[in-house]
Amino acid sequence: MNDTSTIAPLVRIRNLCHRYGGTGATVQYQLEVRGLQIATGDFVVLTGPTGVGKSTLGRIIAGLQTPSRAEELTVVGCPLHAASTATRDQFLANTVGIATQSPELMSSLTVVENCELPLRLGGDRETREPALQMLELVSFQSDLVQRSDARVSELSGGQKQRVALARALFKRPRLLFLDEPTSNLDAHTAQRVLTAIDTLRRETGMTVLLITQHPERLGGFETRRLHINVSNGRAE
Repeated sequence: MNDTSTIAPLVRIRNLCHRYGGTGATVQYQLEVRGLQIATGDFVVLTGPTGVGKSTLGRIIAGLQTPSRAEELTVVGCPLHAASTATRDQFLANTVGIATQSPELMSSLTVVENCELPLRLGGDRETREPALQMLELVSFQSDLVQRSDARVSELSGGQKQRVALARALFKRPRLLFLDEPTSNLDAHTAQRVLTAIDTLRRETGMTVLLITQHPERLGGFETRRLHINVSNGRAE
């Protein structure tokens, strides 16, 4: 476990609120974060039952969603609470890697092309070999490398999920946002994937924010665990 107590926070939140289910008197649920800091290099696991706002809070921190209000929401030095659309888009392109339980891959591209895409969009053209190395990290018996030139539409759900992970990791992001990233994987493959993520975290200093309903399956990789209560929607 890394000691991150002396490192400046990568994420700072003060008095954040997000409302669900309507406006005004019709609001059915409210997620609140009075104060939260996440350190650079942390592997943070966000837990809680279905419907309490885990994914919403993760998406807010990753810049994918705007909260109803926030006094401060600063991530990797970017004040997302006051950011323009252009600034938010740049933040997502340059700073965050994202992989969810429903991978958003380009069906017209091959496995390796999907992995290369973030760097290709940034103008890099020498990406195939490094992309293959990243696919190997999340492969089971080199399955993704062997199918690197196949269309992603030909892959299983678990393989698609791992391609999305490889793509997110290939960016070498400052913040890696994962929402149930191993939900379609067997226990052995999930452990291999989590080991790869943790190895890169230790090597690069990236911060990992992982959303899950099943923290017992993580194998102790996390450096910190946050839980959202059902009754008050507050991260603790």
